[in-house]
Amino acid sequence: MENWYEITLDLCRRQAWYLSGPTLEPTTHLVHDLGFDSLDCLQLTIRLERGLGIEIPDQETQQWQTLAHVLASVERQLFPAPASSPVTSTSTSPAHDNQSGLSCRA
Repeated sequence: MENWYEITLDLCRRQAWYLSGPTLEPTTHLVHDLGFDSLDCLQLTIRLERGLGIEIPDQETQQWQTLAHVLASVERQLFPAPASSPVTSTSTSPAHDNQSGLSCRA
């Protein structure tokens, strides 16, 4: 999918419809900056899955804190790693960045 990044940002903007033209950057925090609660995150997940034709595992959405986490989840679903390459987790992955302690689903 060619414009997945822009589509993802647009779907996030639509979920934050109550904000006046939110500025969305990878560092945008879903709870602190956009005021998302668990219902907003669930609705965003549904928007992304329907809008992009993907399925995002619950264990990923539960780790979302910033827009970078959302983008990484979408990218993983759209462009999965080849089966022959082993997947290892690293501490630099957005899903492991839990500095604030507030994830999308508390």
